[in-house]
Amino acid sequence: MGGLYGDTITKLTNIRNTHGRGNFIPRLTEKESLVYERENSALVLLSNRTDGGYDSRTVLTGFAPGTPLIELTGNAASTVIDPFNDFPEMVVVNADRTVNVRIPRNRAPGANGALHNTGYLIYGPSGPQGTLSVSNVVQTIAPEVATDLATNATARLTAIDVIKANSFSVSLQTNQVRLLGTFRDPDADGDNALLSINNGIDSVRSTNTTTFGLDLNGNGVVDHTNPGSPAYGFESFLTKRSPLTTGGDGEYRQNIDATQLPEGYNYVEVRAFRKRNANEPSIYSSFRKVVYVDRLKPVSTIDSFKPFTAFPGDNDVWIRSLDQTADSVNVFWNVPASFTEADILGWIAQGQGRADQIDRDLFKTGTFGMPNGNNVLTVYTREITGTYSLQRIVGVTAGGALGGDMRGFGLADLNHDNAVRPDDISGTSYGFEGIMYARNTRFDPAGDLNADGLVDTRDLWLLPAALSGVAALTPPSSVHNIAGAQVALRQVVLNRGNINQQFGTDAFDIDAIYQRLGQTSATNDIWFADLNVDGVIDQRDVDMEVRVVFQTQYGDVNLDGKVDYSDLNILSASFDTAGGWARADFSGDGVTNLRDFYILAQNWGFGINGGLASSIVILGGQQLVVPEPATLGVLVAASALMLRRRR
Repeated sequence: MGGLYGDTITKLTNIRNTHGRGNFIPRLTEKESLVYERENSALVLLSNRTDGGYDSRTVLTGFAPGTPLIELTGNAASTVIDPFNDFPEMVVVNADRTVNVRIPRNRAPGANGALHNTGYLIYGPSGPQGTLSVSNVVQTIAPEVATDLATNATARLTAIDVIKANSFSVSLQTNQVRLLGTFRDPDADGDNALLSINNGIDSVRSTNTTTFGLDLNGNGVVDHTNPGSPAYGFESFLTKRSPLTTGGDGEYRQNIDATQLPEGYNYVEVRAFRKRNANEPSIYSSFRKVVYVDRLKPVSTIDSFKPFTAFPGDNDVWIRSLDQTADSVNVFWNVPASFTEADILGWIAQGQGRADQIDRDLFKTGTFGMPNGNNVLTVYTREITGTYSLQRIVGVTAGGALGGDMRGFGLADLNHDNAVRPDDISGTSYGFEGIMYARNTRFDPAGDLNADGLVDTRDLWLLPAALSGVAALTPPSSVHNIAGAQVALRQVVLNRGNINQQFGTDAFDIDAIYQRLGQTSATNDIWFADLNVDGVIDQRDVDMEVRVVFQTQYGDVNLDGKVDYSDLNILSASFDTAGGWARADFSGDGVTNLRDFYILAQNWGFGINGGLASSIVILGGQQLVVPEPATLGVLVAASALMLRRRR
């Protein structure tokens, strides 16, 4: 079929396709020789003699007198089979419809003729000649060469034209045929050509149940649907059709919508037909080209996990190329998000992470000690064209439908020892806190609670529920220390609320967030103040600081977890002065005023069992409702405040 052993099988198959029509008619039957005709299509000469030389015969044919018959196999032109030019490369049908032929034996003529075991010739009318081309080709991938037996079956023998555009054209330019350079054969110029891609198979849409083919020329139908015809599944050229036999320039051209073709290899065939009479079988020449449609980046996915040792977490991971275009795949586990594409491409250039190909669309690689949790799989998929994709697949957990094995308990077990304890939560080595503060220069799947491929503050807010889930396991496990982990978690939360990174977590950290309102990650380092990790500092970050970090409510001036008299007293003493949370400026507008009072009143009694009764107080010259009977101290403070404002 090609390579080191030649292309005999493909050549004979092609001849069968182009000339294999017409009734089978034996023309010569002898002990050592057989000649038969596919009526008015081809004349086949066979010999089983193993001595040198040939046998001359004159046989009857069904071809019209004067018809030139060209030798189709190439054997007559071989210097091994025909070292003395004994076999004509073309014969012409005599006036009585006979032809004079020489049947080659299986050893070349001469005293020391080579045993070639190719004792056959096939003669038939020539098909059209020409050149097939496609437009919008951005590169051509050269064919490979089979250098030894090991590569003979794998070397790609065909050049590949690469198309990245959404459309291209297929063009066949036929030319006037002069057989052996001199004998003019006008009928071989051809009177029609037809086009097929991928053998007429519609590989994108559902194939119509009554027809076979793909509508390439956009006329809404498959043009040739007769299964008994060599045109079955083929399309007519509509963009341009100009046969030489009707006075045209010999070009056939069709514009193709590349979006209806699959990504990757597509196989173009154009059949150009010899001009024949109505009662004569079709003869054509086949022109073929491989085009590679490369409009989109390749896409891969995880196919399955296959445990391969008794050690937890050791698996083969199988990667499937969804569009079947992958030429190579590299796989990396749990790469932190801070690593750039350039970093990963550098590892690939060094040969790291290379997966083995085990099928057309399957690749596998080993993973050792894969942690239980939400792993991140970085997959580099490259096509033969050089186009590649870099996918970051998050939330990967072995087991279940994917199979495989894992190491560790799972979420919150950051040292993967099958237990959740305080050191999984706090600490800078492997604990959650240290990985969170590494700001995505480190990654651990047991700390990625929301499965987004990051370990950040959003995961911190999910840890309480995760610890509660472990505590609720039935039966409870003695290997866990959930109470200790919850204590450690509370301290980690308080540490995270230290926005200004000074003197612990206090009211000044609330002020620090207010001072940065409106800042975004595009222009500032807002990591500490961006508690909800949405890329902008706004009121929601203040809410997180007050309600989640301090576990209190607006109005709690002293941050003791209650909104009560002491907070109201501070507000009264600070009324109408420059603010700050410690001076009851809950709104962050820089001054303590009625707006802050209303905030306190709205949350009055928070953190106090049973709440407080309502009453009225006068602040700033206004009678205001507070949820508690007005005390003398409050009224005095309010009166003093009013007096100060009047003066």
